Amino acid sequence: MIETLSRKLTDQEIVFWKSHLDRNFIANTLFPAIGDHFRSSNNEVRLLDIGVQSYNRADKDLLNNNEIKFYGLDRSKHCDIPDDWVDMIYTDLSKPHCRGHKKFRQYFDAIIDYGVLGWPDVNQTLCNLDFTNYINNILHMLKDGGLYFFKNDLMGNHEKVRSFVCRHFKIKPFYDIANVTVGKYETFVFQKKLRSFELDGRERLKDSERATRIASLKVIDGDPRFFYDKFKIFASPFFGTPPAKEGLRIDFPIRPTARLPEGDGALFLFKVHGMVLESDFHEWCSSGNWTYWVHPTLGSVLDHFSVDIYV
Repeated sequence: MIETLSRKLTDQEIVFWKSHLDRNFIANTLFPAIGDHFRSSNNEVRLLDIGVQSYNRADKDLLNNNEIKFYGLDRSKHCDIPDDWVDMIYTDLSKPHCRGHKKFRQYFDAIIDYGVLGWPDVNQTLCNLDFTNYINNILHMLKDGGLYFFKNDLMGNHEKVRSFVCRHFKIKPFYDIANVTVGKYETFVFQKKLRSFELDGRERLKDSERATRIASLKVIDGDPRFFYDKFKIFASPFFGTPPAKEGLRIDFPIRPTARLPEGDGALFLFKVHGMVLESDFHEWCSSGNWTYWVHPTLGSVLDHFSVDIYV
C-alpha cells in the first residue's frame, strides 16, 4: 500500500491512510478486489469514485488495473486530478436536478461511495429529501446490475439507511466483503436491482406502449389530491401514520362503486420533484377497498411529492 500511495501522495497524506481503519480496508482489501473483479471483463469498464480530496489522488492506482476508466465526483474542486483519470464531475448529489448530466445516465459499471454520507461538510444540513435525491442520482448514473460500494457513515441511522437503500439495491456476494463492519461503520457491496421499466422525458413507459395513465396526484397546501382520475376509482387520498411513526404513508381509498380496469392491479409511480423515487404494483382491493404506500425516510415532502398510476 505505502509504495502505491507514495507515487502521488505526500508523507502527511500517507500517514492519514495508515491511521484510519476504513482507509486501510480500502487500500488493502476493497480496491484490489474491485480491480481483480473487472480484470476479466471483455467490455470497457467505467468506475466513479465519489468524494475526492487531495489524499484520493492515488485511488486509481490501488485498483491495480489500468484498464478501468476512472472518474471522480465531488461538489467542489479540492485538488488537481491525476492525468490517468478520465474526468472529474463537479455536482451536488443531494440536489434533485444534478441528474441533468444526460451523458452519465446509466453510464457507470461501478460506483464507490465511502465516507461521503456522514462527512461533516455533508451531514450538517442533510435532510431526508436530500438523502433521497442523493440515492436517486446514484441510481441514475449506475447501470442496471451495476455495483455500488457503499460505506454508511451516518451514525445512528444505519437501520434507516439500510432500509431505504435496499429498496433499490441487493447485497451482492463479492469475495468475502459483501457486508462487513469496519470500526464503527457498516460497509456494503450492493448491486442495482433490474427495473422492469424506465421512464423517458415524456413520462411514458418505454417497454409497454399499451400502458395507460389512469390517475395522477399532487400535494397541494399539504394535502394529497387527485387532479386526474380517468375512471373515478379513488376517493380522497390522505397521509396516514407510518408504522414506525416516522417517514411517509399515503392512503388511497377506492370508491365502493368504482368500476376497476381489467387486470390484477395498477403500477404506482411515486415521485419527488417529478423524478421517479420508486414504483410499486398494487393489486386491486389488496386490503379491502384500500391500498397504501409507506416510505421509511421521506418525511414532509409536501409539494415536492406526486404519484402517477398506470394500467
